[in-house]
Amino acid sequence: MNTTPVRVGIIGLGRSGWSIHALGLQQMPEHYRIVAVADLIEARRIEAQQTLGCRA
Repeated sequence: MNTTPVRVGIIGLGRSGWSIHALGLQQMPEHYRIVAVADLIEARRIEAQQTLGCRA
């Protein structure tokens, strides 16, 4: 069985991106790792980089 977490990218960091996708994935670090995000709003990208330690 592969124990390497699935590397995930999130497109859009609005309500669903943060409250559903990012939050849910962060609660399962043994299965998922958020490695990148994309959003048109720079502040959201910066927050994600600082909070999640991912690329934007």
